[in-house]
Amino acid sequence: MAQPGDGIDWPGLYRWSIKYSDGTSPQCRLKEEDIDFLRGAIQEAFKAEENPVEVIKEQMTIVNNFLNSQTKGRDCIAALSVVQRLIEDYPELSRDLAKLNALEPLLRLLSMDRATLAASGSSATAAQQQQQQQQQQQQPQVLEESEAAKAFIILEKTLEILASVMQNNPQIQQAVAELGGLGVLFALVKESPRSKALRVRALQTLSCLLRNHRPSEETFLKSKGLTLLVYAIKSDDPKYQEKACSLCRHLVAEGLISFEQIKETGLLQALEMLLPTLQDLSNVQFAETALQLVIKVLQQHRIFLSRTADLASLTATLTTRSEWLSTALCRLRSEEEFLTARAALKLLTPQEALKLENIPYDREAVQGQMLLVQEALALTKVQHLIPSSQQQSQAQQQQQSVYQQQQPQQLQQQPEYPALALSAAHPVSSPLSQPQPPPPQQQSQQQPQQPQPLQQQVQQRCTQQQQPNYPLQQQALLHPPQQEQQYQQRQGNSHGRNRRSHSRSRGQRQQQQQRSSSPRPWQMPPT
Repeated sequence: MAQPGDGIDWPGLYRWSIKYSDGTSPQCRLKEEDIDFLRGAIQEAFKAEENPVEVIKEQMTIVNNFLNSQTKGRDCIAALSVVQRLIEDYPELSRDLAKLNALEPLLRLLSMDRATLAASGSSATAAQQQQQQQQQQQQPQVLEESEAAKAFIILEKTLEILASVMQNNPQIQQAVAELGGLGVLFALVKESPRSKALRVRALQTLSCLLRNHRPSEETFLKSKGLTLLVYAIKSDDPKYQEKACSLCRHLVAEGLISFEQIKETGLLQALEMLLPTLQDLSNVQFAETALQLVIKVLQQHRIFLSRTADLASLTATLTTRSEWLSTALCRLRSEEEFLTARAALKLLTPQEALKLENIPYDREAVQGQMLLVQEALALTKVQHLIPSSQQQSQAQQQQQSVYQQQQPQQLQQQPEYPALALSAAHPVSSPLSQPQPPPPQQQSQQQPQQPQPLQQQVQQRCTQQQQPNYPLQQQALLHPPQQEQQYQQRQGNSHGRNRRSHSRSRGQRQQQQQRSSSPRPWQMPPT
């Protein structure tokens, strides 16, 4: 039945589709025309698929033409946009940029005319102001991009490409360093262009080149790179300060910055100036990065800091920061209580009330900063690690007295062996002297008093239990003849035991043979 609104018989169309698409039609081989059509369609589909390597080669050709003044800046911007898209779509392509000779043109773009680079920020700012005025006046006008604005866009896209390519990629980092990329980026950051966005992007790209690439890090610090970072920390741009603090924290954590460099560049003074200015609780990451940098400096150099006045001033700054955070936390709690009470009237949960008020910060972020400040304050307490002058003098006196007491004792003391509790059969003798035979008169007197062999063995065993355990070499020096006697007696006893065991086993075997040969009672013939 047809519907009155659209005039289409949907049930009939449904039955017709089921009838002619049930899959019961016989299969047949495709015609040549159909095969040619499908082959052509497949080839066209593969032609539409791009080859990223070939596309990058084509775009790098456009960039080289721009560097040779053969194409316009707009074409170069389009080529860089295509390269950036390919790197995002094919991450493995970043490892092949060195083989494709794409790094050198990118670094040449960063070495463009510095006058144009300096004017790019001001021209872009003027263009933004003019656009705002046009929007207010609602006059549709098209502004012509100046060459300075084009240069700004080219530099920004080039820095974005290099940052994404070099991050956590040691091969590209090494290739860029060999091409002199460190000097180019260092000069770009050092010149401090008027555009804050370009300056932040340049420092970010420099950080991607330095991280976890030790040769570049050492070269950067030898070129007074820490002075550049301290200058960035003292600037008025929060993003620029955050990037500088992050890179400086990495270098301090790696142990590449000595205390002398920190003292020469004034890093601690810059941090003391920075911490009180962090009044914006919405920028949690920046505040945590700055506090983590302070913690890393204290962990590495707090012993050296304790010998200077910088530790006391840093402790005072951290204490002030802790008090300010405590006040902010109390204020935040009062706001939450007020919102909770108002939410109860509107039948809302506290979380929903906070979302409706759009509070830019939360209590957990403030508590996290409090923990970092408390950790830094704990690291400033180094009195227990450094002994006082009185303790040092007392320790020196004790060492001298112990040395004076030990020296005469070492001179008078000679190595002596302890006396042994031996019986009359074992005369006491020096361990270093050979056993001397007694005089003939004493031998004749001692002969009738010698005990019987059994008694002698018992007496020797008793004396052995009384003797202390000495090493074998000392025992050999004490009484070698007695040891030989004991060894012979033990050998004789063991031989006797062996003979008795053999004879016993032989008799047992004979008895077993006799028993086996004699007939059993049930085997005997009847009588």
